[in-house]
Amino acid sequence: MSYKIRKLLVIAIAIIILAISADAGTRQTPPEPKNPIILYPYVPVSMSSDIIDPNIGNSSSSPVKRILIPIKTVIKPVTTTAPKLISAEAYLVKNLDTGQVYSSYNNRRVFPIASLSKLVTAVVAMKNIPANTKITITQEMLDSGYGEAGKMSAGEIFTVPELLYPLLLESSNDAAEALAKHYGYAEFIRKMNIFAAELGMSVTTFRDASGLSSGNTSNADNLFILAQYLYIKNKPILELTKTKTMILASTTEHSIHIFNTINPFPFDPNFIGGKTGRTNEAKESMISLFRYEHEGISYPVAVIVLRSDFKIREIDSSTLFEQFLKKVGII
Repeated sequence: MSYKIRKLLVIAIAIIILAISADAGTRQTPPEPKNPIILYPYVPVSMSSDIIDPNIGNSSSSPVKRILIPIKTVIKPVTTTAPKLISAEAYLVKNLDTGQVYSSYNNRRVFPIASLSKLVTAVVAMKNIPANTKITITQEMLDSGYGEAGKMSAGEIFTVPELLYPLLLESSNDAAEALAKHYGYAEFIRKMNIFAAELGMSVTTFRDASGLSSGNTSNADNLFILAQYLYIKNKPILELTKTKTMILASTTEHSIHIFNTINPFPFDPNFIGGKTGRTNEAKESMISLFRYEHEGISYPVAVIVLRSDFKIREIDSSTLFEQFLKKVGII
């Protein structure tokens, strides 16, 4: 056999061997899946804590067992619903001068208003009880209220202006009961309802002086009327509500008292007054008045929230105020 023929045979055999090897390799390689496994899937921010290995991040030198969690138990369906920014079931943001509404929701719906009632309690007390009247705190007054805000004791004597500080700064139920009971409780409540009616608060009712009763009800529109009245015609009460701390010195009639506001906004320079409220039925409520000056223009606005989630009324009010600033182009 010639050299050329032998060379051709060797080349042919080599080609056959390579072809067989390639075919075998192709058969051993599985086809690529249509839906390949993602080694690092997107994990949403919100997930149940019970599906996360509690040992992740453990700095112990002992080996940590890792748990492989199927992707389908972690990834949640995508939703197009926008998150709810305001927890309040009703709110209103409105200009106190012009009446322009910047935002509103359920502003005509009636809800319990809790201690927002105390704004009317203060107005009625100032209108109907002489300022120098001395009111003696009785055990009955203390027993009728709820909580210890104001920290008053039976036998102490206060004037009406002095009682307004625990009433409006600390939301003292005892102070509300003291004012109403001194005047005559039923008649005092009647005066509260008459005042609301005369002011045009047509859907507002009062059943007690403190706001503990779920029968103390109103809506955001009516509460704006009250806020506007305080802003225009009763600035002393509005000024009092922005006080951070009031110290009543000890006298022969009462011991020293330090009344600190429970309202978070008096530390805001734009805040001009307001009141908070909270009961189980009302959840959290709030009236906040702000004045913002921008390029020579004054924007006095009332921000009213009703039935905010517990501990969220401040966030709701701040969010609404920020939205107002964006709408008028201030930020």
